[in-house]
Amino acid sequence: LQSARICSSPFQFDVHEQKILVGFAREVVAADSLSLCLAACLNAFDSFGFECESVMYYPVDSECILNTEDRLDRPDLFVDELEDKVIYLDNNCAGCMFLSRQCLLECYIIIRA
Repeated sequence: LQSARICSSPFQFDVHEQKILVGFAREVVAADSLSLCLAACLNAFDSFGFECESVMYYPVDSECILNTEDRLDRPDLFVDELEDKVIYLDNNCAGCMFLSRQCLLECYIIIRA
């Protein structure tokens, strides 16, 4: 996973399966894999002009939704998704100092139950 926006956090993303954040979708991106979705989030400032705080990845539809907020900003709008398969991820690099554009990001993920 390559990105121009790298942070020093050992855990770039926190994962929550079958959860969504309602009301903060800013951009929808086609993504054939979770890695492409995460790269789209990390690169959202350069690509779309906003900082991606979280993503919702729908693997069946190959769809990646980039959000302007995360579950910690709006816990009241972080809800269960009972119909579609979805993976919600917080971007822990949002708001951090970024390293060199030449770096390769190895994504470390905490899976939350």
